[in-house]
Amino acid sequence: MSTVSFDRDDLDKFDALCDAICSTKLLVWLGLLEDDFDSARIAHEGYLRAAEERMATSATARCIQRKHVFHNARTFVCAIRRIGRLLQAFSSLSTGPGDLPASAVGLVRSIWKKKKSFLETYVGPRNVIEHVDGEMRGKPSAGSLFVVNNIEHGRYEAAPGEQADISRDAMVRVLAIRDEILTGLWAIAEAEGKGSR
Repeated sequence: MSTVSFDRDDLDKFDALCDAICSTKLLVWLGLLEDDFDSARIAHEGYLRAAEERMATSATARCIQRKHVFHNARTFVCAIRRIGRLLQAFSSLSTGPGDLPASAVGLVRSIWKKKKSFLETYVGPRNVIEHVDGEMRGKPSAGSLFVVNNIEHGRYEAAPGEQADISRDAMVRVLAIRDEILTGLWAIAEAEGKGSR
């Protein structure tokens, strides 16, 4: 099994960055964002583990593991959607005294613009997962709900035409977004004389 797991040094760097940031609003946002990155990581590890175990167990155990596979796949999709929403919301916030540092908002705005197309691929599948009753009404053709919850070749299909990448490559891309944010915020903190690694 190949996972993208937690690294103690990485977690220590995140804590040190939080200590260097003086903006309460930025700290709150960063904490929410980190929680969603953690959710994505945990769900992805669970998905890979359950998918691997499902291949080597009894029929009863495979049924249970199938539930774990799909639960973790759906959780991963929703976590990535939340990450996108947080980046989008933060990039449009006001800056200035008492608000957020303009440099931090500019950084996140730039990252959001670069990663928007990738992150928005999770909107449709997340909508199916979270709002199947309302947002799906009238969309599926007759019998198409039978293909809801399909996983093939690292892609989760929530409904016809609503797919999201849940492969290891997707997790690597998500963590690259996190790294870009943290690296940029470190550079800002250091430029302001507030941080040292």
